[in-house]
Amino acid sequence: MKFLVAETEEELEVVTEKSPQVQKTVVKIQKLSADERARDLSERREKARRDIASRERWARAEGKAEGRAEGKAEGRAEGKAEGRAQAIAEEHEIWENVVADKDAEIARLKEQLSIQIQAAFEK
Repeated sequence: MKFLVAETEEELEVVTEKSPQVQKTVVKIQKLSADERARDLSERREKARRDIASRERWARAEGKAEGRAEGKAEGRAEGKAEGRAQAIAEEHEIWENVVADKDAEIARLKEQLSIQIQAAFEK
């Protein structure tokens, strides 16, 4: 593809002498370049291609930004829900321990009462 970067006619001739296919391509490019209408159509196609690529890049970037925002919002909501669930579970565990402690206290008091009643009847 050196013919695309040739800056002088001499450089272009050197490249085209080495390859007949390149020479045919150069001739076609020169003919198209000489035809104003063809050149205008080519420029319009190229502009349209660049515009489409630009819109696609913008849409992709916009989509990624929206996705990140939605992901963050969902993550925060899930985090809050998990936090609330954990707090409820911890509170439930605390109350289970309180109830277990009270049940143990009641059992201890019943045992003491039973001993005291037995002692009262033995006197």
